[in-house]
Amino acid sequence: MNKNFSSRELKEVVTVDEFLMDQQYFGQVFNKLVEERNIYKLVKFLEEFFEMYPLSRSLLIEIYNQSMNHYGLTGLAHEAIRIFLKTNQRILDNGKSLFGLPPIVESTWMLARIGELADQTAYVSLMLKLGRLNQKPVLPVTRETAIANKGFLVYLNDTFELLTKPKDVEFFTKHTHNAPYNTVYYHYSESDYGHNSGFFNACDSDLIRKNIRHNAFTLKDVTIESAVSFLKKYGLNEQDPFIVLHLRESGYLDANHHNLRNVDVTTYNEAINWFIQQGFKVVRIGHKKMSKLESRVGLIDLTAVDRIGEVDIFLCAKAVLYFGTGSGPYSLSYNFGVPTAQTAVLPYGRTRRHGIVQYMSLVETKSNMTLNFDQISEFGLFGVFSPSVFESLNISPIYPSSAQNLKFAKEAIDYIHQRGIYQENERLRSERDNIGILGGLWSEDLEKL
Repeated sequence: MNKNFSSRELKEVVTVDEFLMDQQYFGQVFNKLVEERNIYKLVKFLEEFFEMYPLSRSLLIEIYNQSMNHYGLTGLAHEAIRIFLKTNQRILDNGKSLFGLPPIVESTWMLARIGELADQTAYVSLMLKLGRLNQKPVLPVTRETAIANKGFLVYLNDTFELLTKPKDVEFFTKHTHNAPYNTVYYHYSESDYGHNSGFFNACDSDLIRKNIRHNAFTLKDVTIESAVSFLKKYGLNEQDPFIVLHLRESGYLDANHHNLRNVDVTTYNEAINWFIQQGFKVVRIGHKKMSKLESRVGLIDLTAVDRIGEVDIFLCAKAVLYFGTGSGPYSLSYNFGVPTAQTAVLPYGRTRRHGIVQYMSLVETKSNMTLNFDQISEFGLFGVFSPSVFESLNISPIYPSSAQNLKFAKEAIDYIHQRGIYQENERLRSERDNIGILGGLWSEDLEKL
C-alpha cells in the first residue's frame, strides 16, 4: 500500500482509540466505513485491528469475498488479502520458533473440489521447487474427509506430509491455528499476492529462468493402468487422439456468484462435430445432472457414467487439448501440461501460459457498447465475475454463440500448432504482456486490446 499521503489525508485517518478496537464493534465500524467508501480509512482500520487481534483473521476472508462479489471494491479485496497473508505469516513464524511446528494446511476444504485440489497442490509443489518453501506442509486427512477425486491422493503425497493416523491428525488439527499455512491465497512478492489462481502468472518468469516445468504433475503408471482398462469399454484406447470436454452446468457447487460460469451445452454442438471431423474423439466429463448431448460417432459422453477417479485424471492429463469452461478439469489439464482452450471466460485478468482464452463480452446496457480491455479496467472489473456487480454497473456479460464457439474451436487447434491465431498473438505480445495475458486470446478478444 502507498504510504505517502498528504497531511490532510493523515488528519482524516481514524485512530485506534476512536475505534475503541473491541472485536464486538468490528462489524459496526467496518460497515460504516464501507458506506463512506474511503479505502484508505478501511485499510488503516483493518491493519490496526488485526495487528491486535490476529486470530480473528478469518474475517479478512469474508471481507475479501464480500468486496469481490457484492461491493465491487476490488482495491479493498486486494488489501484485505495482503493483511490476511501478512497476519498468517506472523502466526506461522511464531509457531515455528516457539513450538517447533511445521506449516499446517488450514484450507483442507480444497480436498472436496478437484479444481482447487489441483491448483492448490500445484501451488505448493512449485513453491517447493522454486525454493520459496523449505519443507512440505502437513496435511491431516481422516476417513471422513471429503475428497473430490481419491485417485489424486498419490499426487498429493508428493507435495504434502499426509497424516492419516488418528493421533497425528488430532494433534496437528488442534494446532493449526498456531502454524497456519493457507493454500487458497499466495504471496510471491510485496506487490504480487492474492487468490492462488494468480500464482501461476506471478511465478512464470522464475520458472523459465530456473528451467522448472510449468506443469507441477506427471502422470503416474498407476493412474494410466486403471484408466486405460476402464476406458476401453467405451471405445477409447491409450493411443487415440482425443479432446477432453467439460462444460460447466448447474448441479455442482451452485451459488449466485457462480451463475455466469455455467453455459448452454447445445451451443457447442457445432464445435464438437468439427473436432470429430478432424479425426479427434471427444470425451465429455462432468456430473450426472448435466444435460444430455445428442449421441454421435466420435463422442464419448461419460457424464452419466460411474467411474473411478483415475479416469478423469488420465483424460485431463493425456488429451491433445482441454476444451471447456475454466472449472475443475481445466486446472487438472493445465497442471499436467496439456494445452487448454477456455470458453466463455470470466473474470477478465491475468492468464496462464500454454492455452488460449475466449472471454465473454461485456456490454454496457445503455450504449450497447462492447467494452475493450482499457474500459474494463476503468470500471474496476478485472478479477470480477459476480452477476450482482455487473448488474450494479448496468453491464451485461454476453455468452458466445454457436458460430463463435465453432470459430474458437478452430482457432484453438491452430493455436496449439502455432498457426494463424498463434502468430497474431505473437504480433501483439507487448499489449498482452501489459495486462498479464501469458497465453493466447482468440481473434475477437485480440480486437479489444
